[in-house]
Amino acid sequence: MQNRTVFIAITLVLSVFISCAPIKPIEYKSIDNFTISRVGLSPEFKADVHLFNPNKIGAKIKSMTLDVYVNDTKLSSVCMDSKTCIRAVGDFTVPVLAQPSLTDVLRMLPKGISTLFGSKDMPVTIKGEVVIKKFIFSKHYRFEVTEKLTKDKIKMLGNFGF
Repeated sequence: MQNRTVFIAITLVLSVFISCAPIKPIEYKSIDNFTISRVGLSPEFKADVHLFNPNKIGAKIKSMTLDVYVNDTKLSSVCMDSKTCIRAVGDFTVPVLAQPSLTDVLRMLPKGISTLFGSKDMPVTIKGEVVIKKFIFSKHYRFEVTEKLTKDKIKMLGNFGF
């Protein structure tokens, strides 16, 4: 009986120490599958954001807020409140759906057209904050990444009605 109590106590102490290990920030890898899926009065843009978890333990993304800028023009804000599980030391993908206002799209349009029909690259900047949670501990990380989007990376899908 005493051995069992000692075993339980040691297990509890070890789990507390393991859970107190600092959570490292998630690392950005790339943006992929940037898609314009609907154009008109309610435009819709989709993209996959590829990230890497450097932590030796799995965790959950409690929430993530993103501001997407194209050519230094704010395209949209995206809030993700659904909890996403991420595995230890591994890559994962977060799908992003942005539904910007028509005025934001019109401000971006001149440079966007020159990217689609020319040879210019379009800078896409993502600024935001992610909250990572493990057990009862959570950590807030701010980030900002910029990537050049070429016309080869942009996919145009149906529904171009107004």
